[in-house]
Amino acid sequence: MKQLIWIIGFSFLFSTCQNTPIREAKTSFYYWKTTFQLNDFEQEALASLSTSNLYVRFFDLDWNPSLKEITPVASLVTNQAVQIPFEIIPVIFITNRSFKNCTTNDLDPLIDKLIAKVEKGYLAFPNHKIHELQIDCDWTEQTREIYFLFLNKLKTKLKAQSISLSTTIRLHQIKFFNRTGVPPADRGMLMFYNVDKVEDLATNNSILDLEQAKKYLFNFDEYPLTLNVALPIFKWGVLFRNGEMIKLINGLESAQLHDESRFLKTNKNRFEVIKSTYLDAYYLYQGDEIRLEGIDKNLLSKAATLLNPYLENPSLEVTYYHLDSVLIKNFQIEELDSITKLFSNN
Repeated sequence: MKQLIWIIGFSFLFSTCQNTPIREAKTSFYYWKTTFQLNDFEQEALASLSTSNLYVRFFDLDWNPSLKEITPVASLVTNQAVQIPFEIIPVIFITNRSFKNCTTNDLDPLIDKLIAKVEKGYLAFPNHKIHELQIDCDWTEQTREIYFLFLNKLKTKLKAQSISLSTTIRLHQIKFFNRTGVPPADRGMLMFYNVDKVEDLATNNSILDLEQAKKYLFNFDEYPLTLNVALPIFKWGVLFRNGEMIKLINGLESAQLHDESRFLKTNKNRFEVIKSTYLDAYYLYQGDEIRLEGIDKNLLSKAATLLNPYLENPSLEVTYYHLDSVLIKNFQIEELDSITKLFSNN
């Protein structure tokens, strides 16, 4: 009898394993500079990690109060012709205030201009065809209706060219999706970072605080949009004056604050300016405070382990933000590869 129970149990377990799809997560990167130029180290990193996609920010769209219309800013400049063996996916960042100010009549002309500008920018990548376009916008309940209408219209025009549409998704937009809505896209990119209030002096690490992130890990089983995930590898310094945040200093390292005649370390990741000085071409005043924020392999591994059970996409992409040799050198290539593999179940 015991043997029969063991056989039945083993058969059930074997059947369950057979029905569980094998997932081999793939590595991708965001490219978020205004000039497209890959150095040798970056190209080697992309090749070593068998990068599937490079999500390239082509331009931003923002409301121009003088022209009273949405206009492109910070367009990508390409100074390099590179034979790239992976897909280039254009990303367009659109400010939320753009949708606060435009009307439904503005959408069709906006979409036509957007597509034409993307196609023109794509000429810099020969032998490539656009298969996907991504829109990055942190919409609100106030802009939800017009933003979703914009996406619907854009998706229809892209579908006619066999181009899929993806959008960025924040954690709170999953937990509260019944209120924030689900964007009408083919898939979403979950931005698993910037989870706490960067402007709050009491925040420890606004880029990624797992205790804060845990508060939003709800409703993934009900969320209807297929998700990939973006993880942070960037760092910055948050500058406060009189208790208020006034600037982000991208890429700031603790080594830049070691001069004890100018900076006093007050905590693990906090410094006080004790002598007015220049830092990164920015003038600091005595009494200013700096909070250093960043990511290391240990935190990234914990993030992957925490998030993995919530993602059901059988062809998951793990996309690191963002591609920069200075940032990548903080990790070993093998470390990033091992973090991506934490999302695999083979």
